[in-house]
Amino acid sequence: MIKKSGFTKVLLSPRFLETIQYEHAPAYIGKHSKGGRKRERTVSPEAHEANRRQAIRTATNNIRQYLDHNFRNTEAYFITLTVRKDVSWRFDLSEAKDRFERYRRAVQKRLRKWAPGYTLNYLAVPETTKKGTVHFHMVTDAPPHIQKHLRAAWTHGRYSVTRIWSDKSLPRLANYLCKQFRDRPPFKKLYFKSNLLYLPQKLYDDEAYDYLRNIPLDTSMVPLVYKNYSHSEYLGEIVHELWDTSRHDRHVDAEVEPL
Repeated sequence: MIKKSGFTKVLLSPRFLETIQYEHAPAYIGKHSKGGRKRERTVSPEAHEANRRQAIRTATNNIRQYLDHNFRNTEAYFITLTVRKDVSWRFDLSEAKDRFERYRRAVQKRLRKWAPGYTLNYLAVPETTKKGTVHFHMVTDAPPHIQKHLRAAWTHGRYSVTRIWSDKSLPRLANYLCKQFRDRPPFKKLYFKSNLLYLPQKLYDDEAYDYLRNIPLDTSMVPLVYKNYSHSEYLGEIVHELWDTSRHDRHVDAEVEPL
C-alpha cells in the first residue's frame, strides 16, 4: 500500500483508511497546544494574514475530511436554507449565525418530540450571495421522514433539498462549500457541525509507516475508493488513496465456511 520513501501521512476513521504519500516532507507538520491562558502579544499584519490563511486551510481540510469520513457510502442530501427579502438580518452574517443556532435548537426540540432517540448528523456552511444576502448550505444523512422536521423548523425563507447520488461528487461539493472562506473576516466561525461528526486520527511518517506495515488488512480484499496523483512545487509527487475498511470484515466473513 505504501513504500518507505518520502513522507507518509495516514488518516484513520471507523470506516475509512486514507493514505497520503509525499515525495518530500512538509516543512510544517503541526503544533499541539499545551493549554492554559495565552499571553497577549502584538501580531504584525504579515503574521496576522499568515494565521488567517492557515485557519482557512485548516477549515478547508476539515470540511473535506468530514464529508469523506462521515457521509461517503450514505444516503446524503444537500440542503439550502435561504432568507426572505423582508427579514431584517438577511445581510448580517453574525446575526445569521445566531439564527442558525436557534434553528438547530428548534430542530432538536422537534426531534425529541417526534423522533426520540434519533441523532441528527449535519455539516453546515454560511454563505452570502453577490448582493450580500445570507444563506446556508447543509449536508446531512437525515432520511425524508426526518427532513420534514428540518423543513418545518426553518421559518425565515426557502428550504430546498437535493440528493447526493454519487460519492464522486463529494470533492467538488467540498470545494463549493469552501469557495467563500478566503473572503471571510479572520478567525470567525466558518462552519457548523453536529457533535457526532468526527475527524480522522492522524499519523505521520514513521508512526504512519509502522501502522501500515503492521495493520492486519488484506488490501486485495479492501475496496479502493479513489487514488489520485498530484504534484507540488515543494512536496514533489503526491499519491492520495482512500480505502473503505468498513467492507473488509464483510469480505472476510463471506469466506468463512459454515460449520
